[in-house]
Amino acid sequence: MAAFGYDEVTRQTFYGFRAHLRGCCPGVIVGLDLAPANMHELPVAETLLDGAVGWALGDRNYWSPKLAKRLQNQKLHLLAPYKFSKRETKF
Repeated sequence: MAAFGYDEVTRQTFYGFRAHLRGCCPGVIVGLDLAPANMHELPVAETLLDGAVGWALGDRNYWSPKLAKRLQNQKLHLLAPYKFSKRETKF
């Protein structure tokens, strides 16, 4: 199930998996999902956050207005920055 993926931070291609974790305060891991490195984060996030309530924090890869709307219906507020930094508001 492993696959090639691209790491934008190191600007390298790698072979393997991406780990997606769900944690709660004070840092206890309550959910884990391993996905092939080429799989997009949004389908994994939907599975991992199913049934969660409160707040969820994700990086730019989790930003999706459609996902945020669906999660609000289950009383979960997704905090993820815009996918592209040029869309962020500068204060």
